[in-house]
Amino acid sequence: MASTLSLTSLLRSNDAPLPSQRILTEQIVHQKQAELSGLDNAISRIRLTLRKLEDDRAELASEINQYSSVLSPIRLPPEMIAEIFLYFAPILPADAQSGDLVKPPWILGHICRLWRAVSLSLGELWSVLDTSLSWLYVECRAPEPVRDVDDDEKRFTDLPLVGGDPREYAEGYAIETTLDYIGTCLTRAGNRPLSIRFNGEYGTPTLLIFDVLLTNPARWQEVAFVESPLTLVEYVCAKSGYLDKLHKITLSFSPRYGHPPKTLPSRPFTNVPNLTDLTLTYVFLPAEASLSLPWSRLMRYCERSCSWTSWSEALAVYRKLTNLCVLCLESPSFPGRAPPVLDPLILLPNLHVASFYFRSPHVYDNFLRALQMPVLQAFSVEQRGCRHLHSCLPTSSPHLKVLRARIDGYCQNNLTFALEMFPELTELTIDAARSDLISRPDISRLIPFRDQLPLAPNLETIRLSNRSFVNKACQWKTLADMLQARFQPTLDGVARLRRFEFYTSDYSNDHNVVTALETLKMQRQWDIRVRPRSQFPAWDDRELLESSYQTLLNLGIQN
Repeated sequence: MASTLSLTSLLRSNDAPLPSQRILTEQIVHQKQAELSGLDNAISRIRLTLRKLEDDRAELASEINQYSSVLSPIRLPPEMIAEIFLYFAPILPADAQSGDLVKPPWILGHICRLWRAVSLSLGELWSVLDTSLSWLYVECRAPEPVRDVDDDEKRFTDLPLVGGDPREYAEGYAIETTLDYIGTCLTRAGNRPLSIRFNGEYGTPTLLIFDVLLTNPARWQEVAFVESPLTLVEYVCAKSGYLDKLHKITLSFSPRYGHPPKTLPSRPFTNVPNLTDLTLTYVFLPAEASLSLPWSRLMRYCERSCSWTSWSEALAVYRKLTNLCVLCLESPSFPGRAPPVLDPLILLPNLHVASFYFRSPHVYDNFLRALQMPVLQAFSVEQRGCRHLHSCLPTSSPHLKVLRARIDGYCQNNLTFALEMFPELTELTIDAARSDLISRPDISRLIPFRDQLPLAPNLETIRLSNRSFVNKACQWKTLADMLQARFQPTLDGVARLRRFEFYTSDYSNDHNVVTALETLKMQRQWDIRVRPRSQFPAWDDRELLESSYQTLLNLGIQN
């Protein structure tokens, strides 16, 4: 302590230490360093002990959770787990990514022993096959030369010579993996009907895969050709024989600039006697091909950006769709101008769901008015340049339940017109850009007045976009009164509104409305949802088309 005190004056000054003071200072520094090292060692030992205790605690907590789960009073039986798993069964949309399409059953089997046993017992999980090599493909590249900076005479190091092309090894691996995958799925699917997606070029690797699938053509239920050459379609149809269980076929191609649509073979699918579901995307239908297709037997028909030889040819085909339940039509292409009057009219007596996308209103106004759909239940349309709402709506569908309209144009009709046309509506979905479509009187007609029923008293779902309202022509109080009257109806005959959705955008000047809707949702616990306009339901919403079709099949609306 005395030695330390003798250095106090030196520490408070900037003087150089004397020789004796330097020696003493060095001794003190060494002593303090030794003490500091001892403290560091003690801290390290304590930290190591603490880490070990934390690891022991985590392991013990994990064991407690495992044993506690055994004592859990709630336990799902395998039958209920199997029922839940069926909701994850893959489906076969043509636009799905390959990996997303077929991964679910494999993921479910990796959770635990019980889940794996349940997933392996459900053939429905393994009956959807995708022959695309892309999701199983492993990239294999030749090694790149390495620069040798230590040797100026050699620019690159010598590389070992490997026989064969690495790309061939990669392709062979992909083919082998795909064949193993298909074989495994076929085994696990048992005798279940198969849904197959062909997505590949016409060549030896693809044919090797198809030959495996062609050993079970009697089990084919659904086939989708995505970006596949039509020669491949002809090969599969020629080799598969009589496909009496196949009822759904998809031909899907992507439009390419400067390339015409793919031409449908002259006599397609002659070996498919029970075809009831057909989807064509970017395909040209010559007269001979259209004559050989079983149009009158179809229950679901989806046509996207296809071309016809003439208006008369297309109209003749549409008039044959007498058994159709679901129709999805996107801007068909015809040479020449449309006839001013379509006579006779196109009668679709069994059509329940219709979905349309029209790019040019002048071409399709007469076409839509000529459609007679007396039992139509759901109608969805997206049309550009529409100037009158009535030109976008069906004219002979008094029992319509679902109406979805997305209009891009200066539409001048009010919403009341549509509500009066379809008194049985349960869903109303409207998005109209640059329009004067919805005003205060339209919203007021949805509110009961005294003892009079409002328009569309059965509405359960309302979706409106902010740009559908007439500028400064609808007050917040009117909208709030409508929500109050519909979410909590007091008049007999008025259904309770289950959901109200309001679609907006970041640059819109409706922040006060959004805030008020969110406040109503919190205060009243109503199902009010504010969403970006980018999430507005598409004209060909899969839930509307697929779910409705399955419901119709379950109800037995078929011949």
